[in-house]
Parts: sequence; C-alpha cells; structure tokens
Amino acid sequence: MLPDITAARRVAEGAMVDTCQVFRDPEGSGDDVLDPDTGLLAPAAGEGDPIYDGPCLITTVAGVSTGEEGEAQVYRRLRGARLPVSAVELRYGDVLVVTHSVNDPGLIGRRARVLDSEAATFAVTRRLSLEDLSGAVVR
Repeated sequence: MLPDITAARRVAEGAMVDTCQVFRDPEGSGDDVLDPDTGLLAPAAGEGDPIYDGPCLITTVAGVSTGEEGEAQVYRRLRGARLPVSAVELRYGDVLVVTHSVNDPGLIGRRARVLDSEAATFAVTRRLSLEDLSGAVVR
C-alpha cells in the first residue's frame, strides 16, 4: 500500500503565502533586446505567455552562479521556490515573477529564470532552482 501524502501536500501548500506568475517566452532568447539602461537582455514583448499564476514559496539557496560574459566575470544569486505539485511543469528559461508577498515586500517584482524543476513520485511540492534576474554583479 502506498502512503497517502494528501495531508502533507495540504500543509505545504498552506505555507505558500506568496503569489507568483510564471511566463514562457515561445521564442526563447532569440528575439530578446538589449536594455541600454540595465545592460540586460529582455524579452521583446514583455515577459512572454503566462503559464502559471498562483501560490508559491520563495526560498534562499546559499551560493552564486559565476561565469564570464564578454570579458567580465559575472556573479548571480541563486534562489529556490516551491509551487504546488498540481502546477504546470516548468522548463529551463521560464521566468518567475513574485507578485505578492505577505512577509517580505522586498520580494515583490523580483524576477528569476527557472534553471530546473524537480519532479518525484512522492513530491509534496514542486521544487524549483532559480537564477535571480533582479541584478547581476559584474566585476
């Protein structure tokens, strides 16, 4: 007999006090345009197509992503998020935007790129690995 994880999912989803939207750009980065003010690439027509709008929980992940862009060394913060298991399966490159936060108004408007979306047989939540797009540190 398999364990019933319905109650665990209900508890986990009850802790999701933030609200997020997730967008998918059907063209990928191929049609992005350079924002001269920030130096970042942005989707040509806004964020893309909305594929999720609902509860989420933003988590902190210790660590940064480092790499070279052009001739500069770039450091980006990594974050995590949890969505209900019933949420649509997300893909690399989808963009998550925090639209409401009960406990931290500094999260509102934060954008992050989905790096990975975990799925598991007995998942209580859908766990996401994210790259914070709200600003990179360039050195």
